[in-house]
Amino acid sequence: MKAVIYKYALKLDFGMQILKIPMGAEILTAQIQGDQLVLWAKVNSDVPAVDRKFEIVGTGQSVQPNVFYISSIQSMSGTIVFHLFEVLN
Repeated sequence: MKAVIYKYALKLDFGMQILKIPMGAEILTAQIQGDQLVLWAKVNSDVPAVDRKFEIVGTGQSVQPNVFYISSIQSMSGTIVFHLFEVLN
């Protein structure tokens, strides 16, 4: 297996999003890069991609019980903080 770091774009918006990521990928972090929210993962590009669900929640909003915390991200203006979770099945 050759591990490679891949970058995936997310919408900077509350709610659920689905990304196709190679099976078994390790999520590293998520941050604002330029004006885009991106997620970095260590992947094996030789394996098939699967759907993985991510949810962005704002401070003070409810969080599902079946989630894994990835990162907290400030908006470019610094006025809003988003919290990114992976939704586990």
